[in-house]
Amino acid sequence: MDIKLLIAAGLAVAIAPFMREARSQAPLPVQVMPEFMKGIGTQAVPGKAPGSRRYNVVFKKRSFDMAIFYMAVNSGQTAETVEAIVKGLMARADEETKTFRDMVENKWNGRVAITFWLINAVTIEVDPKFVPQIAGLANVLEVQPDLECFPLIAAAVPYIKIKTATDSAHHNADAEHLRGNTGKGFGVAIVDTSQADNTNGVNKPHRTYYIKGNKNNKSGKGIDGSRLVTNQRFGAQAANNSHRHGTGVASIAAGANWGTSGADNGHAFDADIAGYSICNRSGSCGTTLSIEASAWQAVARDKVKYNIIAGNMSYGSSPNPTNVSQMAIDSAALAGVLPVTAAGNSGSRTTGSSSTANGLAVGASNNSKVMASFSSRGPLSGDSQRFFPDIAANGVSTVMALNTNESSNYVGSGTSMASPQVCGAAVLVKSANPKLNTLEIKGILLVTTESISAQNPGRDRNSFGMGYLRDDKACNLARTPNTIISRRIASTSNANRDRIIVKQNQKYSVVLVWNRLVMNSRNWSDLNLRILNGNTVVGSSTSPRNLYEKVTFTAPLTGLLTVEVSAKSLEQSTVPYVVVSEAKTSTIACQTNADYTLFGKGCQGSGIGHSGGVILPAANKTTMGSTSQNWPHGLANSRYQQVFRGSEVGPAAKFVALALRQDESVVGAKGGSQALKIQLGATSVNENTLGLDFAKNFDRGTPTTVVDGTVNFPVLSGKNNNPAIFDVIIPFTRPYTHTAKTGENLLIDIINSSSNGLVADYDAVSGGSATTSSNLAISAKATKAITILANAGLVMCFQTPGGGGATPMMTSNGIPFLGGKFDVKISRAVPSSVAILFLGTSDKTWGAIKLPLDLTSFGAKGCSLLTGGDFLIPVPLDKNGDASVQLVVPMDTKLCGAAFFNQFLIVDQKANNLGLVFTNGGKAVLGR
Repeated sequence: MDIKLLIAAGLAVAIAPFMREARSQAPLPVQVMPEFMKGIGTQAVPGKAPGSRRYNVVFKKRSFDMAIFYMAVNSGQTAETVEAIVKGLMARADEETKTFRDMVENKWNGRVAITFWLINAVTIEVDPKFVPQIAGLANVLEVQPDLECFPLIAAAVPYIKIKTATDSAHHNADAEHLRGNTGKGFGVAIVDTSQADNTNGVNKPHRTYYIKGNKNNKSGKGIDGSRLVTNQRFGAQAANNSHRHGTGVASIAAGANWGTSGADNGHAFDADIAGYSICNRSGSCGTTLSIEASAWQAVARDKVKYNIIAGNMSYGSSPNPTNVSQMAIDSAALAGVLPVTAAGNSGSRTTGSSSTANGLAVGASNNSKVMASFSSRGPLSGDSQRFFPDIAANGVSTVMALNTNESSNYVGSGTSMASPQVCGAAVLVKSANPKLNTLEIKGILLVTTESISAQNPGRDRNSFGMGYLRDDKACNLARTPNTIISRRIASTSNANRDRIIVKQNQKYSVVLVWNRLVMNSRNWSDLNLRILNGNTVVGSSTSPRNLYEKVTFTAPLTGLLTVEVSAKSLEQSTVPYVVVSEAKTSTIACQTNADYTLFGKGCQGSGIGHSGGVILPAANKTTMGSTSQNWPHGLANSRYQQVFRGSEVGPAAKFVALALRQDESVVGAKGGSQALKIQLGATSVNENTLGLDFAKNFDRGTPTTVVDGTVNFPVLSGKNNNPAIFDVIIPFTRPYTHTAKTGENLLIDIINSSSNGLVADYDAVSGGSATTSSNLAISAKATKAITILANAGLVMCFQTPGGGGATPMMTSNGIPFLGGKFDVKISRAVPSSVAILFLGTSDKTWGAIKLPLDLTSFGAKGCSLLTGGDFLIPVPLDKNGDASVQLVVPMDTKLCGAAFFNQFLIVDQKANNLGLVFTNGGKAVLGR
């Protein structure tokens, strides 16, 4: 053979791993397309033992779910609390798979390599001949081969700079950068080959990870003061410099300008970067589906720790939504991380594309917004009704940071380079409006895309998805109020309807977005979207398999149109969804429930009140706790127990109220009403032996029910740095006496049957020295907790009867619904006197008087008038200084959403020179 041909052939083999992203517009013929071009292999990878192969086993059921974890990461819990929950879930997963693990080891001479906690699955290594037996087990849903997956790698070709992709003619992240939106304070996860945390061998990360690319600026939270906050290894290869792909991808999403002539800032160039290296094979950096799943599980676990908003994976994967990789990816979305993945580089093939049902799969276009022929297009393999990809972004000839040389560039083409554009944009959207959740961010990105159908004649959404990414439009919409509707749908018979305000002949887009909620099922909810003008359909979208619908229309009038969301099928009894509209919404007040919240403070009188009581754990009597916690009150429909040492309670303590204190690190609380049942009782269990069984924890007799009804939580402002202040007081309807006995401890049981959670963080403890532990279930009717929170729980004050000098308090045990009755109560006032209930329509003014009015100068030190007195109701006080007033709310729909305010004035001659004292205030919002 000609020596030149031999050299050419050898060179082709040598560079093959580096040519996985298409350089030409024509994909390889199907019959010769190697596995790395498909993005995924075809055979289970070998196990450690000779003759064994790796398989991913997905189970049908387990006795716990992820509700507590999802609630924790999405409700502002601390990283320490989340980690405690994760450890509990890991232990539960190990416990539940023990029998299966023993069978694999003893019956089939194999091993369980990975036990997942986020998803109901394990990875095993066995001889392939045993797979049919394993698949036939009663609780096994699927046994899937653990296939090798590949990054999409490109060679150096003439390039387009990031600054072109982000300029005003393209994604226009530059406009956001100019207004100061750079993603600062938020995190992005990069699931890829590796991150360059030791560039040039000087033990410092690549300069693209530093603030503004300046290695002398060490104000970041990460390695050497950079923004690289973690670099974790999941494959067999090192997390550092295993391959240039990961550093390049990170530089697009969130890298800073690294100083070359082709360099520029990435989309969210001030965001923190969390690296998750999945490189398993040297050279190609091939990984496996199970390693991908492990990395995404870690991303979800780190959500709170690194404030991760979105995650990117530019690897091949599986189109099967019940594959372990996809279950983990979609679970990460439920944990508050928007998954963004590369659609694939196989043209009309999607056999190696990531399903990413709850996230966004991204196709690649060139600088002219023409979709690259290598960009994978749908329908998605195995799901003929699923349009694919979801969105398009620049991905041809892109310059990126080179991991091993800060003075050079890495240039590549592929959907690998397109997806981090979207991932970085998601962080900018969150930065533009920090109140947004993952579904809302996804909806905003989809509703604001630019149509590129004209640039792609003959193509449809199975090529470019909903359109071309626009950072500027997405961030502007994120800042615009009244464009998002968050609701739930619970019926396939009755649609939900809302209104939007439109102008005639103006063009609008509306997007409906929801998540799949059951990971080990291919059958998810099918929701439909229609825009109506009366009964006339202006536009509709009814795709059966995508988890979003988009309608673009021209308004036929100036006025109101109806947004109708209906369900063809529901995977759960109620499914949350989000509607994002370019037109503003017109809300109807009575679509939201009535509410009653307490605000302000009363002033000291001469009535009988409560003393400071017993503060538990005792170590926190004069010091704030180490963390904050918002459950059980922050979690609707839940049950919570917490145990305290009897030695810290003291002998024969009589408790008449429970008090909580605001945390020193959290600003304010919204307040609200909840239906609670609180029980107190003795127990022999302690912080080390508290169990999952609620009833068995009360092993020293029947508990005492001290509260059973509606409890009003006050509005809190500012921060609380004073451990003596317990502003949240829940009076007991029945006192509880704790008679200390040897080995007996105090157990509190809080059953929250409300449909709403309160956004409030109260002072709490966490850590090995804490003398308390707690448990939690995601159901008010649960008999067993889902997890134990060892050495963690709220700081509580159990108030005891006191002497005179009490501050009177106003509460309510009801909610003001139209046509209903509503009770307002006063307690701790001077006995046998008279109170006057002030009812007003404003807490800002009363006639010419501006509110609140400080009454100190009138002789009532520390007292304030908080509401107007449009109506005054005299109320006699009993011998305990208590009274209750029942208000009847008219059944008049004109009152929907109306608010009134109330406060008690008490005649108390001994209290001050004015002879009057006042309670806190209350705000009632009417609804039905």
